[in-house]
Amino acid sequence: MIELKGSNWSINQVRGVVNLLKDSSVFGQVAISSLRLTVLERVHRLSPKLDTQLIVSGWRKVRASLGMVEGYNAPASSLTRSRVKRLHRKGILVVGGYADSPAQWRALARLGVDGVVTPSVREYSEWAR
Repeated sequence: MIELKGSNWSINQVRGVVNLLKDSSVFGQVAISSLRLTVLERVHRLSPKLDTQLIVSGWRKVRASLGMVEGYNAPASSLTRSRVKRLHRKGILVVGGYADSPAQWRALARLGVDGVVTPSVREYSEWAR
């Protein structure tokens, strides 16, 4: 996951990132994430095969952008098992936002998310074994 931080990435700035990825061996293994749908639309315009993931703060933004991205990074508080299943049926990846304890990881796992954003990578990888 490569996050394009900030709110105003120009088409030329996005092109630079996309070109770097196209010239790399990881192109098919990464997705671009952003808080801004407009940034992800620019990614799609330049490289339709590159997956995108919108970082959202709540379910309202998910509903408003369905069909425009391949995945969502959503806080656990906005996710339910039925919402995750609904997105999965549409082929959409769901990552549970910022979790840094085994209790939070278990809760996200019960929801059926595809991944977790965590600052505790080592601890999470040990827990996930």
